[in-house]
Formats: sequence, C-alpha cells, structure tokens
Amino acid sequence: MRDSRSGHTLRGAVLAVAIAVGAMAVAPGVAWADGSPVAEQLFRDGRAAMKKGDYERARTMFVESQRLDPAAGTLLNLALAEEKLGKLASAWEHSGTALEGFSASDDRIAVAKKLHDDLDKRVARLTLTTSAPFPAGTKVLVDGTELSMASLGVALPQDPGPHRIVVRAPDHKDREFSLTLAERAAQTQALELGEVVDTPPLAPGPAPAAASAPPSAPEREHAETGSETTRAVGWALTVAGGVGLVVGGVTGVLTIGRKNTTDEHCNTTGCDSEGFDASKEGRTLGTVSTVAFVAGAALAVGGVSILLFAPKPRARGEAVSPASSLRLGVNGLAGSVSGTF
Repeated sequence: MRDSRSGHTLRGAVLAVAIAVGAMAVAPGVAWADGSPVAEQLFRDGRAAMKKGDYERARTMFVESQRLDPAAGTLLNLALAEEKLGKLASAWEHSGTALEGFSASDDRIAVAKKLHDDLDKRVARLTLTTSAPFPAGTKVLVDGTELSMASLGVALPQDPGPHRIVVRAPDHKDREFSLTLAERAAQTQALELGEVVDTPPLAPGPAPAAASAPPSAPEREHAETGSETTRAVGWALTVAGGVGLVVGGVTGVLTIGRKNTTDEHCNTTGCDSEGFDASKEGRTLGTVSTVAFVAGAALAVGGVSILLFAPKPRARGEAVSPASSLRLGVNGLAGSVSGTF
C-alpha cells in the first residue's frame, strides 16, 4: 500500500511540474535566460517591466541582456515586447530566430511558433522595384537602413505606419519617397533616380598674352635717349670715383713722407720747426686721403653698377622690345668706353 501510495505521489509531482512549465511557456513575457549574472538580472528586470505594462523598458532590458549573453528565451520575450509596441517586423524576425534556437523538446517552442505565425499574417510587406538597373554606387535606404540591391523585388516585412525611402546615386540628387503601410498590407513602390547634378563648367584659363606691338618712332627715340643718359651718368660717376681713388692714393703717399720727416725731427722732448710743420701737414693729408678713398670707392661702385644694369645700346634700325631694353651688354660697355675717350 505504501509503495502504491508512493507511486501515486511521484506521478502527481511529475504532472504538477509539467503543468507549471506549460503555464510558464504560454504566459506572455515568461521565458528563461541563460548566461552571465548581469544578463540574467536584465532579463528579470525586463520580465518585471512586462508585467507592469512598461513594454518600452522591457524591450530595452531584453536588448541589453541579449547583447551580453544571447539566448533564445531572451529573444522570445523581446519579440513579445515588440509585438505590444507595434514593431511587428522586428517581433516577427526575433520570434523566428528564437523558434530556431529552441530544442525540439523545449516547451517554449509552442509559444514562439504561435507568435511567429500570428505576426507573419499581420506584418506589412513592402516590395521595391526599378524599371532599369541603377548605376554602380547607388544606395537605397529605408528609414535610414541601407538595403542591398538583392533586396529589390522582394516582399520585405515592415512595421505598419509611415516610412521614408531614399535613393542616393552618384551624380544625382537624392530621390525621396514617403508612404504609410497598414497592418497586413502588401504594397509595391517603384523607385527612380533623382535629377542629374549639373557639373559646373570649368573656370576659363588665363587669356594668352597678346603680342606687343613694336614701339613707335618717338618711343624708340625716347628709349635711346634714356639709355644714353643713364650710361653717361654711370661713366661720370665711375670717372669721379677713379679720380677720388687716385687722390686718395697720392695723398696717402704724401702722408707717409710727412710721417717719416716727423720721426726724423721729433723726439721725446719735442719737435723742431720742420718736424712740427711735417706733423701738421701729415694729419691734414691723412684726412684728405681717407675721405678721397671712401668717396672715390663709393662713386666708382655706383657708376659701374649703373653701367652694368643700363640697357644695351640698340643697333641702328633695330626695334626696341621690352626684352631687348632689359638685356645687359658687356660689348656695349666696351663700345661706350672707346667712344668716350
């Protein structure tokens, strides 16, 4: 009898556990999360928020728990929260993924399958088409999410509500399409490229320089007169500088002679009359020598510089051009010397 009663008691306990598990599987927002303590706590907080009807918070908790430790049970609860928020496409995707993650013996598989089948009927479907292939580099964005070209022509699950589609192609303006999908709707949207972007014309290059006309007779005469005057000034300064250098040299020699006379007629006690006069003249000649050398060198350098950079005298009958008026001529310098002397 005890054995019989014991057998009945054991079968009753197993049945009670099975009923409890089945109830948890059917109850909305109830599943299991496997993994790290943080993911587990987030999962529990999400379930608590679901019981209070705070589906947005529940969704946030389930998303973070799934990120930390992916689990089929977490995805199922996430799909339940998204279904309550009207995010049918996301709920359809997550319930299908959860369905694939459960083992065949898992009681939660029935809840996931029922939810997924129901959402498959309610979700909106949007098919995007084109009349011609898009150029390379074209992007199609639905609510900011880029789709591959392989998605064109496929009935894509979408949440009911408003949607914004953008076609972005190289050398074209963006083309936007706005539409609103109802629950269970199946809609097709033909896509087109935007207007071609006008390429700005290239900036015109600099105009070729016009050939300069040959100068007139008065202009040639004026250029010749200016050149001759400049060279005359250069030669005058050079000659004056040479004279200054000669004067400086001569007075320098005289200064040395006066110094020798001073040394002969002067000693530590004094100078005689000849020595005194030689000393006085030596100081004067030394000053004249120094000034003459400095002035002569400056004048000579200035004159030579003018001669070097003055325009070369033009041969009779030769047209004066900007290039020829600036050309330096050593031969011209030699010709001017022979003409001056």
